[in-house]
Amino acid sequence: MTIDNVRDSAQAADQMGWTVGFEWKFGKLMGIEVDYIDADQDVEFGGTTIGEVGFSPLSASLNIHLIPTKHFDFYVAPTASYVNWGNIELNDKAGGGSASTDSEFAYGAQVGLDIGFEHLKIVAGLRWLSLDITPENTDSIGVDPLIVRLGVGWGF
Repeated sequence: MTIDNVRDSAQAADQMGWTVGFEWKFGKLMGIEVDYIDADQDVEFGGTTIGEVGFSPLSASLNIHLIPTKHFDFYVAPTASYVNWGNIELNDKAGGGSASTDSEFAYGAQVGLDIGFEHLKIVAGLRWLSLDITPENTDSIGVDPLIVRLGVGWGF
C-alpha cells in the first residue's frame, strides 16, 4: 500500500467486538452454526495507527463434533463467510477522510470447545478466515483474521 509516496504494509490490528449465533444439530456428530460478528478494527500502516474500519462477517459453519459428551464438546468446522467491511475512517495522521470498501466472501476453518452445566455452556473457539479488504482505488490487502471467541451459550 502507498500513502504519500511511501510504500509499506497495512494491517488490521487486534480489536474486540460482539457475536451472536446459534447451532442446529442434526444427530450427535454434526451441526450447522450461523453467527454474526460486529467489531471495529484499527488500521495500521508501517506500525502507526492511521484509522479504523468496521468488520461484520455473517458466517455459516458445518460443525463436526469429535468429542460430544454431556459436559464437554470439542468440534472442528469448515466456515464460509460474507464480510461487510465498513468505510475506512482515516485519522489526522493519514490526512483524515474516509475510503469505501467492498464486501467480500471468505472461507476458513474453526475449532471450538463447549463446557456444559445442564443447559448453560461456556463457549470458546478460534476461527481463521482467508479474507482481503479492498479500499476504493487501491489493491486488495490480505487481512486473514484469527478470531478468538469466548462467551456463554444455552442448550436445548
